[in-house]
Amino acid sequence: MTAIAASPPQIALRRDTLRARDGSVARGREHSAAGTITDIFIGGCNDPRTRLVADYARAHASAHPERDTAYFRQSQGGALKSYLRELPDHARINIVAHSWGVPTACRALSRVRRRVELLIGVDPVNRNPLGLLPEPAALPGLRRLVQVEATGLARHWDDGNGIASIGRFWCGDRPAAFRGDGGERIDAPYPHSFFVALFEHRPAGAPSAADILRGA
Repeated sequence: MTAIAASPPQIALRRDTLRARDGSVARGREHSAAGTITDIFIGGCNDPRTRLVADYARAHASAHPERDTAYFRQSQGGALKSYLRELPDHARINIVAHSWGVPTACRALSRVRRRVELLIGVDPVNRNPLGLLPEPAALPGLRRLVQVEATGLARHWDDGNGIASIGRFWCGDRPAAFRGDGGERIDAPYPHSFFVALFEHRPAGAPSAADILRGA
C-alpha cells in the first residue's frame, strides 16, 4: 500500500510512509529487504512552482511500488545528507537531479560518501557564484554518471531557459563533476524547463535516462 502525505520541513521515514514537510512527498517504506532500491529525485530552482520533478517522483512511486522513492527541493541539501546517512548499507541508491538540484546532489555525495549506483543530472546548472566556492570534482562511491543535455535552448525561450543561462553565466556553467568527458551524455532537443521530455528522450538506438534509471 502506498501512502502519500503532505505536511510540515524535514524527512521522516515510517513504515509505508515518507513525509517531507515542504509539502512535496513521494513514497517510502521500511528498509528491510536486502538490496532495496532507493530512487531519489531532486528538483531545480523553479520546482516549488512548476512541480515537474515532484509530480514525476509521485508518478514514479506509484508505478514502481517495489522501490523506495524520495523527493527533495534543491534547497534541502541538509535534509538530503541526513536521509542518505540513514539509509541502510545494503540500499542501492539512484539519484535524479534537475538544474540546481544537481549541485545539491554533488555536495551531498561529497560529504556523505555513500556508494551510489547512479547519478543522472538533467541539464545541470551550477550554484557557485563566480566560482568562488570549493567544488567536489570527484564523487567517491559513485559508480555511474549520466548527463542529459538540453540542446533546444536556442529554439525556445522561457523562464527556465532564462534562469539556466543566467545561472551558467554567474555560477560556473555546470558542477565540476559534470564538466569534461566524464560520464555518459544524452543530447535531448528540448529546452531546460522540459524536465519530463529531457528525462524520457530516447536518442536513436539508445536508452533514455528514464530507461537507465528503471534498469539500475
